[in-house]
Amino acid sequence: MAPELLQKKDYDYTVDYFTLGVTLYEMVAAKGPFRCRGEQVDNNEVTRRILNDPVSYPPTFSKELKDLCEGLMEKDPEKRLGFKNNECAELKNQSFFKELNWGRLEA
Repeated sequence: MAPELLQKKDYDYTVDYFTLGVTLYEMVAAKGPFRCRGEQVDNNEVTRRILNDPVSYPPTFSKELKDLCEGLMEKDPEKRLGFKNNECAELKNQSFFKELNWGRLEA
């Protein structure tokens, strides 16, 4: 859950980009970014980690994937990677997507 939701602040679609970052992390690491594999922690501790702790990345993450996940899981929604100024140019220009032809996807 995005930090602004946990803090009961106003939020917008940027919470979805935070969730996308968490999902990508989980797909590659086979664990969540805010707990160790097999770790049993209560919701208050997970909330504290989401709000305060940096995410650690396993060595299986490429620099490009780490940069993408860090941008998507940015705690400050104003700095978070995603949809801005009615476009996703900043997201599309991430080096993780350098081989992707966005024009072909839009067809």
